[in-house]
Amino acid sequence: MATARLWAHELVWREPETVFAAWGDAPWCAFLDSGGPVEERGRWQIFCRTPRQTLVVQDGQILTNGEHSIPYTVDALFAQLRHGMPEAVGGGGIEADGPDDIRLPFFGGWVGFAGYGLGQQLEKIAGCRPVQAEPDFAAGFYDHAFIWDRFSKRSFVAGLVFEEGALNIRSLCAPYSAAWAALPHAVPVMPEVPDVQFEADQSRAAYCQAVERARAYIAAGDIFQVNITGRYSAEFPREFSDVALYLALRKQAPAPFGAYLPAVRDMPSIRLRRNDSCSVIHRAL
Repeated sequence: MATARLWAHELVWREPETVFAAWGDAPWCAFLDSGGPVEERGRWQIFCRTPRQTLVVQDGQILTNGEHSIPYTVDALFAQLRHGMPEAVGGGGIEADGPDDIRLPFFGGWVGFAGYGLGQQLEKIAGCRPVQAEPDFAAGFYDHAFIWDRFSKRSFVAGLVFEEGALNIRSLCAPYSAAWAALPHAVPVMPEVPDVQFEADQSRAAYCQAVERARAYIAAGDIFQVNITGRYSAEFPREFSDVALYLALRKQAPAPFGAYLPAVRDMPSIRLRRNDSCSVIHRAL
């Protein structure tokens, strides 16, 4: 891909929850979220939608834009990722209409997740439990993003341009500014999360046995740390909104480095996924 140039434009402030509530149902949207105390590591929030390209690894195949597929290998996947990236970033950075007093963290690129299956393949580990029916890898390449700075309470749209010639920032950002202006000013009333009963995939006795084995390995000097994880599942109403579920989750557990991705609801140390049978799966990361 050719050299890319960066652009950015400041927008009128909209609360991240309001934007996510309005746009969170869009296919392939990605919300890199930060909640909790406003501090350096949780300064930024980023929302992307309408990727230029998507890559999914599942069932031994790499699917590009949901159609063209090639056999999966690690080299083939990273070659596809590199091919989607610009060769260089040039053009002197932000144009005159962009924010000149703040350094934005993101202008576009790949956003997605690598699942347990991909990690097992990369590390050549035979998993003791079958990986759930989720992609081993899924990511979209976005040429623009909506960005919130929680420190200054300012919001921006920023992006990449691959075409040559003079940049017209107002023309570039016009459709994004119009969509932003059309957003509601408050989060609509969301349905309450129904009471569901999560079931663990192992008994208390099995968990305690795993803890004792880990302690024995540590005492023997074989390891110094182990993460004992488990899965929890619950039946969930099919009609309940994924957006409402994530908003409820982030309200109860605000934290930096959360993310809402196409098939995954992530917060630090947990993963929630609702499958086609309307079961909600909890997996420790």
